[in-house]
Amino acid sequence: MNYQKTILKKGISATMAVMLIASNFLYINAQNDNKASNVKRMETVYANLDPTGSATEITISNWLKDSVQDKVITENTDLEDIKNMSSVSYFKTENGELKWSDPHEDIIYQGTINKKLPVTTNIKYYIDDKEISPKDIAGKSGKVTIKIKLTNNTFIRKNVNGKFENVATPFTAIVVAGFDSEKFTNIHADESKIFSDGNNQMLMFMGFPGLKKSLNIDNSSIKQLRDINLPDEFTITADVKDFELNTIAIALTPELPDFLKDIHPLDKNAEFESDIDTLLNAQDTIKAKDKNNSIKNLLLDQNKTNDAKKLVDDLFKYYDLDTNIAKILPNYVTENNVKLYDKIKADLDDTDLKYAIDNQVLRYIPDRLTDAQIQKVKPIIKDYDELQTLDMDRFDKATDIIDKYDDMKNIIDTGSDLYDNVKNHDTELENLQKATGYTDKIFDLLDETQELSLGGISEDDINYMLKALAEKKSKEATSQFSSLFPDNPNDPLTPIQQRQLAGLLDQAIRSGQIGATTGAQLQVLVNSGHIPEPYRSQIMGQFSAVAQNKINSAISGATTDFRNVLNKYQTLKWDLEKDFSYSYKSEIRSALEYANSIMPQIITLKDEIKKNQDTMDDAVDLLKNKEDMDYYTYWLHKAKDMKKDMDDNSENIDILKDMLNQYDDPKIKYIYSQIPKLRADFDQARPILENFADELKLPIYNKSFHNSPKTVSTLVNMMDDLDSTKYIGDTLNLALSDEIVDVARQVIKLIDKTDENGDLKDIKNKLNDADDIMARKNQIITLSDAYNSFTSSDITNSTVNFIMKTDKIEVAKQKKTFVPKAQQKKSFTGWLKGIFHK
Repeated sequence: MNYQKTILKKGISATMAVMLIASNFLYINAQNDNKASNVKRMETVYANLDPTGSATEITISNWLKDSVQDKVITENTDLEDIKNMSSVSYFKTENGELKWSDPHEDIIYQGTINKKLPVTTNIKYYIDDKEISPKDIAGKSGKVTIKIKLTNNTFIRKNVNGKFENVATPFTAIVVAGFDSEKFTNIHADESKIFSDGNNQMLMFMGFPGLKKSLNIDNSSIKQLRDINLPDEFTITADVKDFELNTIAIALTPELPDFLKDIHPLDKNAEFESDIDTLLNAQDTIKAKDKNNSIKNLLLDQNKTNDAKKLVDDLFKYYDLDTNIAKILPNYVTENNVKLYDKIKADLDDTDLKYAIDNQVLRYIPDRLTDAQIQKVKPIIKDYDELQTLDMDRFDKATDIIDKYDDMKNIIDTGSDLYDNVKNHDTELENLQKATGYTDKIFDLLDETQELSLGGISEDDINYMLKALAEKKSKEATSQFSSLFPDNPNDPLTPIQQRQLAGLLDQAIRSGQIGATTGAQLQVLVNSGHIPEPYRSQIMGQFSAVAQNKINSAISGATTDFRNVLNKYQTLKWDLEKDFSYSYKSEIRSALEYANSIMPQIITLKDEIKKNQDTMDDAVDLLKNKEDMDYYTYWLHKAKDMKKDMDDNSENIDILKDMLNQYDDPKIKYIYSQIPKLRADFDQARPILENFADELKLPIYNKSFHNSPKTVSTLVNMMDDLDSTKYIGDTLNLALSDEIVDVARQVIKLIDKTDENGDLKDIKNKLNDADDIMARKNQIITLSDAYNSFTSSDITNSTVNFIMKTDKIEVAKQKKTFVPKAQQKKSFTGWLKGIFHK
């Protein structure tokens, strides 16, 4: 079965490839001088079939490629209704001959033909095991069976080994059927490939109609040939609901399957028969020499065969080994090196090496002193070099000041309080800065006030001045009110005057200066836009009276305020003279000017304090913390002592520098980094080395160790012998390979069987049948090569393919005739994909 599946897969692949290539590239050379000498002709036969497989219409599409090289192209044809599909060339038909004149490009033409196909199709349908016509099956549901049979109609009599036998032109057929997944389930078909895209399932068969009969396989005595399946009919079963069937497509090519081409004849049957006799004679000889069947059992007894294979496998394992290291062993496993080992061992026996190796401090120093730690040492060395430049005299000055910390404690506390005060009064400091900027204006005001006070202004003088001011303001108000009326009493008010008068009246009414009744009457006049006398004078009088009342009230208040100011000034003057002196203004001005000059610095200090407040707070806290300051004092003196100690260790520091400089060497650094790995490797190897050392103490191994130089030399010589005779190992390995052993067993069993049953005649029959198969194959190949046209064309540079398609089976749907569009030059693959979507 696996062999048949392999044939099916290879056959489908090969056939599809041949048909695709043939659909696009046909290279055939015509030799008739009266025909087209350079034309390559492709003939494609499109056949519409009804659902039973009977042909209803046959359309031929021909492509004459490279036709422009000929003046006239002539060919025989059976076609009717010929149509030029792609060329402007002129053609005519006469006496079954088609002639094209002066072609300018490739010619593609179509025609029809009424002729029996070389392979006919018969399709039968069954519902629940009862045959039913395609017309009646539409819409049915149940268990459906579809049987497709292909019949080769090209059988003719051919000479096969001196006898005339029926042989047909070989055709390879690809049958493709598509099924709607919603209608068809549980689809099954032997000898098929099933593809699915989720919506549809497509079955593909490969068939060889008539080939089995042409080869006469069924009557062959060769079982392997009889087992070859060359189907020409197929059965599909499925569960269906509302039966409808897409088209069934069949592609044919007169091409011989590759597996049949690969069958080759025996060179000489007589020699083969003679070899059989020789084989039987050999069996007799072996029996005589090996009465216990030891040689025979070496092949037939699997256990003995396995033992022999083990020996050969061991030999080849040696060949696969990398033995180069063994070739240099004699250079190191020498008498002198064995003596050196004895000396080293004796020296180590006098030391407690294990104690040193297991010392935990020494063992893990490399883990503690990592690369990162070593890198950290370098800044310390750099710090040491910088400390060497430290000026201790200048350092002592700072030490002296810190030593007097107790004497400065009060200053530090007071400064801390001032710092807290400054940082918590930002607004006051800013206002103070602004205030100092008004020094000149303040003193100018004091001078003016003093001049007023010293001028001897009496209360009558003040009343007189304010009265004059009142009269002035009264006149200004009267003049202002006059502008509220037109110059001519008979003229109407302007809109602006109306709005202004209305606003003043409203204010006077609201303030109670004009009664509501009077005010309402005056509002009516204002709204009318005309105010005649005496109302005009009345309104002006009302407004003037209101204004005069406001002026009198303001003058009265101003008199009191002015008197109070003069009194307060006199009191302030007496207080300042008391606290300062009679020249208090000069002293205060000088102080304010000083304050003004230092305010920028104070503000800057305040801003810096605010910007660095956390740092300043920490600094103040540190200065106020006597314990911390005592700690610093202690360590300053300690640092001086440490500096002296470092100066005394300059030589040791130089040694450390040299070591660090060597560590910068990449090789040294890498070796150092590998110490943990080497230690781990040593730990892993240590038990082995210790065990090895212990075992070497045993007399048997100690003796072998001291004899190892001779042993190694002998083994190397043996290796050289094995290497130089490897071909013998190859031969033994080949002789014991599974294939050879299986063949040998088959030969032995075959000899035994033929000897026991007398089957030599049967073998000869098989040889004759094999020869018959080869003769039939040669005739089939001849027919395949000769079949290059269905339309009787005599252009030998030609090939032909057949594409057939059945009508759909549908419920109440109009049938569409399949007419290929030759001008599209569609490949078989594209056509195959498209037929299930039309």
